[in-house]
Amino acid sequence: MIHGRTITFTKESETNPLVRIELEGTEISNSHSFPIHVNAAIGGRGNAIMALNDVTGATGISKTIVSKMGDNTPFNYGEVLDFDGHANVHSSSTTKSTLISQGNIGSNVQTMNTNTPKTKITMTIKNYLFATLLVIISYTFSSCSSDNEDDLLPKDERCGEQAATLSGDIIPIINQNCAVSGCHVSGTSRVNFTIEENIISRANTIRSYTESSFMPPSASGKQLSDKEKDLIFCWVDQGALDN
Repeated sequence: MIHGRTITFTKESETNPLVRIELEGTEISNSHSFPIHVNAAIGGRGNAIMALNDVTGATGISKTIVSKMGDNTPFNYGEVLDFDGHANVHSSSTTKSTLISQGNIGSNVQTMNTNTPKTKITMTIKNYLFATLLVIISYTFSSCSSDNEDDLLPKDERCGEQAATLSGDIIPIINQNCAVSGCHVSGTSRVNFTIEENIISRANTIRSYTESSFMPPSASGKQLSDKEKDLIFCWVDQGALDN
């Protein structure tokens, strides 16, 4: 029987992490796909955002150096602790409907091992039996319908005549939700968003993360409103100007 063990993020360079997963009980003739999803494992059901190398049956190990996510949004080691996500391990590289192990990552992990200086972060993954029941229950009561016609608008019609500005709209959102103590400020390993140039240069990443509700992480207790997400989307859509 296959048992989940650990997921380890190691700082391979100034930016890129090496993601390593270890399983026990794998078979030599098999391999296992290993995607990373947004949101917490239990009840989150977030979309796959990162496809990593398969776990090899002979070793029970997968290693992948990550520089970006599936939508080409950059991803660096400094973002691991903030990452609102989880990892899934499937029964094989071709059968992706059956999960065998699962584990939370980043902000969804209550306890993790880190070394000093922080160049390695290790998290535990578990077998999937109990998690399956909770996810099925959560999915049964979920709905795909929308009573709000605005939710169905194509993205290119979303902004209309709305003009969003960096100083009047974006910075206040960042200051309230991101550039807070222990997060995206000076003295941490994360990008300092008290500096305007950093916000502008990472505009596409900010839009991608906030659109998917990847940021702010759920563990922070903060959540952007639809209006705030629209302002960020439209500001970037209009060129991410220094205005």
